[in-house]
Amino acid sequence: MSWSIEKEDAQEVVFIAKAQTGGEVWLRRTFRLAGDYRLSLSQEVENRGTVPLALPSYALAAGVGAPVHLKKDEENYLGASWFTTDVTYTTHKLPEFLPSNFLFLFPRPGKELVQSRDDREVRWVAAKSQFFALVLTAQDAPAMGAEARKVDLLGEAMRDGSGKVPAVEAWMKLAGFDLGVGAKNTRQFGLYAGPKEDWRLRSLAQGEDQVMEFGWMGIVSRPLLVVMNTIHKWVGSYGWSIVILTILLKAILWVPQAKANQSMKKMQLLAPKLKELQEKYKEDPAKLNTEMMRLYREYGVSPLGGCLPMLIQMPVFLGFYYMLLSSVELRGQAFLWIHDLSRPDTIGFLPGFGIPINPMPLIMTAAMVWSMHLTPQPQGVDNPGAKMMKLMPLIMLVFCYNFSSALSLYWTVQNFLSIGQLLYNLRQPMPKLEKVQRPADLVKRGKWKGGMWGRR
Repeated sequence: MSWSIEKEDAQEVVFIAKAQTGGEVWLRRTFRLAGDYRLSLSQEVENRGTVPLALPSYALAAGVGAPVHLKKDEENYLGASWFTTDVTYTTHKLPEFLPSNFLFLFPRPGKELVQSRDDREVRWVAAKSQFFALVLTAQDAPAMGAEARKVDLLGEAMRDGSGKVPAVEAWMKLAGFDLGVGAKNTRQFGLYAGPKEDWRLRSLAQGEDQVMEFGWMGIVSRPLLVVMNTIHKWVGSYGWSIVILTILLKAILWVPQAKANQSMKKMQLLAPKLKELQEKYKEDPAKLNTEMMRLYREYGVSPLGGCLPMLIQMPVFLGFYYMLLSSVELRGQAFLWIHDLSRPDTIGFLPGFGIPINPMPLIMTAAMVWSMHLTPQPQGVDNPGAKMMKLMPLIMLVFCYNFSSALSLYWTVQNFLSIGQLLYNLRQPMPKLEKVQRPADLVKRGKWKGGMWGRR
């Protein structure tokens, strides 16, 4: 189909072409600027022939999800997605379309085409990269379906040296219709072509913000994003925005962390009694576990109390992670030696190995090890919380090493703040190890007056 420009001005452009249907069917597409990275698209199909026509279903391309940096680590961000009328979001990423295997076994050919379910109508389709999206929305009536297709773009070679850049193209499937002589059929669409900014996408009002892919962590990611952007308006630096946001979060978690530190100190004092139980019941693990739990209850100590702050912090960490996966705000933002907070802070490579040197995750890991060294731990006691925590620095290093440096920055600042709190805590006197007074004990001593119905 050969398109030509019928009209153009500062606000709109009109393309026209003759369809290859064997008849006199003409298509006219009018693109009009709608502001804020948005366009309106009007598609008109006209029968200029002498006989009525029954036109078949057809597909309208929404765009191509192509890499920004032309690196293979972007493959997991490229894809096509769609949103159906029953409020179901579906996404298909580029790795699904590429050949793969498991440990060089069980090879699987890549897909060429993925289609939406036949029993669901589609509101919009999108082609997306990590930070940008093309979203085509059916305005007047839902589409009958959607497709995702693998395409190869010509351009700078990726790391595989093929000279082609694999990408994913999104298509909207539209129903056919009857067209009488001289009749016209017009459909209206909205097109968003811009950055993946949550507030912009939410303003489109048909669920287009789903392309952010916050998932179930959106309840954490969205407030974090709003607060970070608000701080940025005041300080003008996203690096300092993350630092200040981390300080605010630490202030909220200060009291739970202080209680956890006290609990760990009590565990230190309780260690000799636990050691006695281990010696006494070393041949009876079930009895040992029962007696240890009784001792914990008796003195009001939780063996996992030291893990509570970490359990509270993990949703925040995951919220940061999902926020940074696709939020464009940090792209190209520099801080200290970091050139781009949305990318790893690579300053070089190990000679002969090609392994990137990323200082921020290394500093983060060192801070975690230091924090664990300062954390009071009972000696000679089988503490499940302590065992779990020993693996955290290694896990976090692997998790963060090749991810956005902003995530490592957040966790590094968080760890240094925790170190400061631990140093303060170490200067405080040791708590007294006293048995918890239960209501039964107070009744025996004549100090329990009962509850609402138990007063005397």
